[in-house]
Amino acid sequence: MGRPVKVNLNDQASEELKKIAQELQIPESEVLRKGLAIMRYYSQAHKEDREASLMIRKGDTVRELIIA
Repeated sequence: MGRPVKVNLNDQASEELKKIAQELQIPESEVLRKGLAIMRYYSQAHKEDREASLMIRKGDTVRELIIA
């Protein structure tokens, strides 16, 4: 089991977290863990190439994930 971490979110971010968790039918903590995983991949790609980006594929559609 992981360690507890306190996270302070503003009202908008808190509502967004709750909405995402409901849409995916997973706990809010899992949304945060998956978000950290995405940022880890982005960080690794960014270290290798400052112009790096991540791509999201849904079926035959591919979209670039831009983290600004």
